[in-house]
Amino acid sequence: MGSSSWTYFIPYRSDVASAIRDYQQEMFLAGEYYTPSVDGPDGRGMTTLAELWANEDLTDAGGTHSLLDIRRIHTDVQPGLLDDPSLSPEPCLAPLPDDRRQEVLGGGSPDRAVVRGLLARRPPPPWAGLPRGIGLYLITYDADMPVEIAVWGRSGD
Repeated sequence: MGSSSWTYFIPYRSDVASAIRDYQQEMFLAGEYYTPSVDGPDGRGMTTLAELWANEDLTDAGGTHSLLDIRRIHTDVQPGLLDDPSLSPEPCLAPLPDDRRQEVLGGGSPDRAVVRGLLARRPPPPWAGLPRGIGLYLITYDADMPVEIAVWGRSGD
């Protein structure tokens, strides 16, 4: 099947990691993820993300192709992560590094339309074409007030 790119806009909370974790739990409970045809449990009968992540049949078959594949959420920029994804031993999210943000946004407070436009560019910005298992996020704004956490990445087999 190959890996899948994904983008989510999550309601903003100052505790970004908790906001993303809560959104993952909502996605999980709603069944908003892909499950491959595998012998054994596919994750649908499980009640927690920890159970899903422990399901070797599912993870060995390529994961969910969604934000649910992300297990670690960094709140600080991870130097070198975009150049060497092996720096993270498990699928992770990290903030878009300031130098990359400045490069494409020039400063200011991006809104959802700006982020969508950047991610849709062809060819995509270098930081948008992420390796499998890596995701980035940044805060989007409306009238200089934070409103969403834009999250994008790539996961799956």
